[in-house]
Amino acid sequence: MKKYFPTSGIFIAAASTCIAFASASLAQEGCVSVAFPAGNDGVVIDGLAPANNTACYRLGTEIGQKITLEVLHGANTVFSVVDVKDAEDHLTFTAQKPSYDINVGQLMRASRPEKFRISIKRGEGDKKSSIDGNSMSYVVNTRSVEDTHADTEVASIALKDVSAATNPDEPAAWDMLMLVLRRLDKVNADTRDQERRCKAHDYRPEDVILIHRCSQIMALKHRRGGFQLRLRRLSKIGCVPLDRTHQFECRFEVIFGANSNLFTDEFSRALSKPVVQKARFIHSADGVWSMI
Repeated sequence: MKKYFPTSGIFIAAASTCIAFASASLAQEGCVSVAFPAGNDGVVIDGLAPANNTACYRLGTEIGQKITLEVLHGANTVFSVVDVKDAEDHLTFTAQKPSYDINVGQLMRASRPEKFRISIKRGEGDKKSSIDGNSMSYVVNTRSVEDTHADTEVASIALKDVSAATNPDEPAAWDMLMLVLRRLDKVNADTRDQERRCKAHDYRPEDVILIHRCSQIMALKHRRGGFQLRLRRLSKIGCVPLDRTHQFECRFEVIFGANSNLFTDEFSRALSKPVVQKARFIHSADGVWSMI
């Protein structure tokens, strides 16, 4: 069940969990289909939780499979699995039918949509054991919060662990993926902020550099906005422990893409070229990984 915390000195009443889920037990039309690609056990959904309604995703399953869902991003985001449970941020259940509708909304009343990220895993839900050097695809259904005209994109992120991984305390490839996606979210949020300024002509005529950047950014999506970088692949290469407890220096390889068809020829090849990066990963006392 979604955890409740005091806000402005007032505890949230449990009854508020049903605000966005009055019709959660009803199957919705127009659900986005989500399936596990052959040989893969993880799906990550990036989407938009409406302010006063729910977004529907239809997950294909096999009877007897153990399914685990978890909200990775979205402080006010909860989901309901129709005929299973309502208003959760973490849930494991055993599939009893070939598909389930998942309604995603917001726990408390909101004035605007919220971007969310939800992971769905099948099997035992062990994020580490199912990689073991093999490529996994995480299907990402994405739509920009600000750009309501953006097309729904179903992309794929190849996740691979090619490290020796001799230290059980070091970050797994999945942990790295979540942190890199979080950093990419920040880059895309900054780009959307730039787009808003460009659309509003929020710059001085003498600001030549900003005007030039606006012309480039807006052209990437035919002046509609909504441009976003995409992570296409992440491979964990290896980690070495540092002197400080629960800190590791890790190397990983990434390949990026974008949601613009104007990335062609040499620029596209440059963007999609594998890049090896190095970062410090810190495991806090409460079990949360961070990357610096």
